[in-house]
Amino acid sequence: MTKTDRIIGVVFLLICGGMVFSIVTMQHPNFDRDPGPTFVPLIYTISLFVCALGLLFFPSVKKKSNEDEEKPTPIKKENTIKMIVLFIALAMYVILFKPLGFVISTLLFLVFACYYLAPEKNFRLIINSLIITLFTIGIVYYVLKMQLNIQLPKGVFF
Repeated sequence: MTKTDRIIGVVFLLICGGMVFSIVTMQHPNFDRDPGPTFVPLIYTISLFVCALGLLFFPSVKKKSNEDEEKPTPIKKENTIKMIVLFIALAMYVILFKPLGFVISTLLFLVFACYYLAPEKNFRLIINSLIITLFTIGIVYYVLKMQLNIQLPKGVFF
């Protein structure tokens, strides 16, 4: 078990605590024999809690006895930077979700994520990611809006 695993595990446990607090204090109407809107977040919280405990108590890699910590490699640093950039992009997606709406904010986020994570960046990649993103948005929009009748945020254009 590395020091990073323990730090991430503790951070996830703190996030779980915030999620539980949010779920418990959420006001919603009571439904007869229906778990209500807190059911799915509760399942996510339990899953994250189990993963956090796994990070805290189960080692990810068996290490040699004389080696204390992993040495950072350029690949690990590059992946860490990618993870941080995608986390910031996801935070921006959440912030822009209400003002821009589902379609535009999802389009921007998915095209950026596809382009950013690709090993080779070129114009064809942008076109392919745009087509895949539009197809994905269409399917998700159809399922959520038409089939499940869920109200999605409408933005400036959609």
